[in-house]
Amino acid sequence: DVLNTPKASHFTPENILTWVMKNTVEMNVLGLSNWADQGYFYASTYLKSPSLCISDEILELVDFYGKSFNKCAVSDIAKNSRHFHLKRTGGKAKLHTEMKSIVTAIKDRVARYGDDFSVVASGCDEECERELEMEMER
Repeated sequence: DVLNTPKASHFTPENILTWVMKNTVEMNVLGLSNWADQGYFYASTYLKSPSLCISDEILELVDFYGKSFNKCAVSDIAKNSRHFHLKRTGGKAKLHTEMKSIVTAIKDRVARYGDDFSVVASGCDEECERELEMEMER
């Protein structure tokens, strides 16, 4: 039984709570830029042509792995995502009326919760990011 080992005395409620809080913050930060990207994609394509919902297929390895990884502010990643999605769908003026408030809410939440945090990012897609995360955990 792990709890009855001599090292179990290091597992104090304070240590466990500290770990839980730190882990929660780290996981929220990692998910915030993806959440913003998905929200901007949804808002920018809402009630528009289905062709705008199609993402380009990436077939070349250089497109998956060729870009360098840099430490980026979560707010910068989300801002780039917002600009990308709005530009490809006609800009903020072409947003559906209901979606303007959604875009503003996403922008505000990213500023509130992600402004002080940075993550390692590149131009890779979700599959490549998952592979990178598994490598970083090892």
